[in-house]
Amino acid sequence: MDDLPPLDPDSASETESTRPPPTKVFLGLPTRAEPTHVVYRPYHSPREPDPPFWTHDWFKSLVFLLIASSAGGWAYYHFYWPNRLPQEHQLTDVQGKTMDVTILGHDDALLKYTLPGSATVRYLSLATLAPPDQEFIAKLSSKPVAQLPLYCTLTDSEGKETVVRIIARNENWVRCTLISDGSTHYIPLATLTDSDQAVIRLLPSDLFFNYPMDYVFTGSPRPGTSVQLLGRNDDTIEYLVLATGQKYFSTISQLSDIDQSFVREFPAFIPDRPPLAQDNGSNQVHDGSNSLADIPVPKSGANSGANSGSNGPINPNVLKALVIVKGDYSEGSGFIAKLHNQYFVVTNEHVLSGNKEFTITDMDGNKIPTNGALYGAVDYDVAIMKVPDSVGKHYLEILADPEGNTKVGDPVTVPGNSFGAEVPSQINGDLLAIGPQLVEVSAQLQHGISGSPIIDRTADKVIGIATMSITYRYDSASSGLTTETRWFGYRVDNINTDNGWVKIDWARFRDEGLKVQEAVDLYKSLDMVLRGRTNEDVPNDLVQSAINEFQSEVSSAQQRRSSEDVQSAIRAFNGKLRSLADNGTTALTSTTLYPYHAEIVKNLDDLRIYMDKAFDNTNRKFNNLVNSGL
Repeated sequence: MDDLPPLDPDSASETESTRPPPTKVFLGLPTRAEPTHVVYRPYHSPREPDPPFWTHDWFKSLVFLLIASSAGGWAYYHFYWPNRLPQEHQLTDVQGKTMDVTILGHDDALLKYTLPGSATVRYLSLATLAPPDQEFIAKLSSKPVAQLPLYCTLTDSEGKETVVRIIARNENWVRCTLISDGSTHYIPLATLTDSDQAVIRLLPSDLFFNYPMDYVFTGSPRPGTSVQLLGRNDDTIEYLVLATGQKYFSTISQLSDIDQSFVREFPAFIPDRPPLAQDNGSNQVHDGSNSLADIPVPKSGANSGANSGSNGPINPNVLKALVIVKGDYSEGSGFIAKLHNQYFVVTNEHVLSGNKEFTITDMDGNKIPTNGALYGAVDYDVAIMKVPDSVGKHYLEILADPEGNTKVGDPVTVPGNSFGAEVPSQINGDLLAIGPQLVEVSAQLQHGISGSPIIDRTADKVIGIATMSITYRYDSASSGLTTETRWFGYRVDNINTDNGWVKIDWARFRDEGLKVQEAVDLYKSLDMVLRGRTNEDVPNDLVQSAINEFQSEVSSAQQRRSSEDVQSAIRAFNGKLRSLADNGTTALTSTTLYPYHAEIVKNLDDLRIYMDKAFDNTNRKFNNLVNSGL
């Protein structure tokens, strides 16, 4: 609601019915007699005394207006003015301390304000204020402030103030850029005032430490030097001096306390072992003949290059090639690869299908253009999207001929957006088998990992794209019902360049995907009913409506103790479900669909044949559902 304008006392008026009656004052002269002598002497009747001043009309009107305007001003201040921003106010904290401020905005957690005579924007946790002030602020116009990035002034324990733009934070650190020069810094929360710490902890937590990361040393061996951290173990740090491009090793004990604390936030990993200089703070570069003699390093695995064994961290450059694919229906992973001398984002078609729109970002949250040509692979659940060459500066290599260049038992890693957490989780395992289309691994793939690269750690290249897990259930003579899950990914190296790729029009693919997803949800719901799993969430509304109606009819029939009505309800329920199954793919013609969607529809049609057999055996199926309390 728009704020009301202030009342104007001059515009106030009185009606005839509310105005007090006028005081009558006679000002005319009385009638005179003719004079009897020549001298003219005017005659005035005795003058009436002036009425008291409070009886005058003008004074009463003035008093009325003053009273009315005062009452209106009071009402306006208490009911309208507090909704306006900025708002001058005296804050009181829970300890009784007061502070005059100008309130600029607030949300449910933070107050944004300035001090009198200062343009510096500050923030305060609402939880630190007295309850009356919290109530007062709650009535003000709400402007969200607990979000990133956040412009504010940080104050350290020594009282030094710095105007910054907060980019990210975790429980111990805040990443920010200085407004003065735009440089990036990492500040320990413990060095800030309690008030600033309380404010920062109300911001979203999304600061993760991954190699490589730019940092400015606060102390020795190179105070104030901008570096790129490349790795560390318990005793040693490896980094790149950005100004010279030279790599160095330094012992962690040489660093300042703040730098040591920051470095230990990273996983223990030194990525490579070249004969690099040991840094003593100078710019001298040694030949490396004995520079690593006393520096402990972790043992390397089969590959002494970018990766350190099957369970070690992957090459940091791999993380730069990973992407997150996020849609309004589903979320998955992907990676940047070089195919046919061009750069593409590689992911699964099922990650894209079913979404009205989608976005692609790297692991730092930067958006990647999605307006490039989109292609889908025939007979493979693989999609690629063209990206600018500038995006391809970090990319993963596809391994040619995995059968000849790998072997069963090779360690593999699958990094990606596991469970949609938007952090580069690393799932390790071994290569179990290589087929003409698929590779099988022991890495236990999780939701959100679809579209991730399967990296052979020995070759250090991509051998497949994580796609699916298949769970088998079978009767074992020794242990009864047994469950086994296997994990697979599609190969990318052998997709035919001539007829293996189909160019995709996104609008058409999107509309197809939405219709196909509706059909999938329908058959999934019907399958749940046939298996007696109706206590779970049924994704299709038509099936759920049929279930609800069936429940009502059966309950009514049981109250009447009418077995005939129960059987009639079962037959009607069976007929509705069968009709839904028969018409589930009517609007989807396989010959007009993209190959990926056509394959799904074909599988649904095959499933419908089996469902028809189940619907034929009505009594056995649905009597059990009735008896189990459907």
